[in-house]
Amino acid sequence: MTITPGQARGAWLGLLLAGQQVHPDAVRMAQLLTDEQLSSALTTAADIAARHPEELFYLKGRGSGTQIYVTPDETQLDDYAGERYWDLDALSAVIIATALTAELQ
Repeated sequence: MTITPGQARGAWLGLLLAGQQVHPDAVRMAQLLTDEQLSSALTTAADIAARHPEELFYLKGRGSGTQIYVTPDETQLDDYAGERYWDLDALSAVIIATALTAELQ
């Protein structure tokens, strides 16, 4: 699935209006992204969600970037409690990672 920059804001709003569960920080951070960044994030999130359906993700800062990890299973989430973001859906993880990476640039 590819979302063009011109479609990004409408696609994002459509997801939210359709009731997509998104982390509150992802909603706030998506507003700060450019249309190009948002379209890239939405496309990437769709690809990740297709490859890892119903998986949970966590974000870990590493050097000057942010990495996204798949959480092995919900019983191990306590192991990631020290991370800033954990127990995320693919969409929230990619939006937050994109925003954090853009902030560093």
